[in-house]
Amino acid sequence: MTVLLQLCGIGGLVSWIVQCKHGFGRHQNTIPRDSWVKLLEAQFFQSVIEASFAFGFLKISIALSLLRLSRGNWYNRILWGLIGTFQDTPLELRRLC
Repeated sequence: MTVLLQLCGIGGLVSWIVQCKHGFGRHQNTIPRDSWVKLLEAQFFQSVIEASFAFGFLKISIALSLLRLSRGNWYNRILWGLIGTFQDTPLELRRLC
């Protein structure tokens, strides 16, 4: 699970590098049109796709860690329900894109 989180972090770093190369931090009127489109694509990847997957994997990782500490059957069911909810969230975002 932490490997997936690290891959999301590396993807976010790459998107920041692409954003800086194509005009991140400059005024909109000073960026050429082709760089502007690539900048917006990189921002979309970083903000929507990368962040949603990273937070989803983080929440699943925390829930799996809590499963080891659980003592009751109802607590296990609640955690597995939350894991299923977190797992479905990135899939819904993929359908929207």
